[in-house]
Amino acid sequence: MSGQVTLVVDDVPHVLETGDTARFSGPSSHYCTTEESPAVTHTIVGYPCN
Repeated sequence: MSGQVTLVVDDVPHVLETGDTARFSGPSSHYCTTEESPAVTHTIVGYPCN
């Protein structure tokens, strides 16, 4: 990612900077916000193999 994003997971904010990554469980309540400048993010969704 580039720029700055605040990722909120289960009401806990995490500020992510350029090059940071995050991993969390999909069923968790989550959203992203940007403050003052645009950001570019990449999302990868994985599903467990049964």
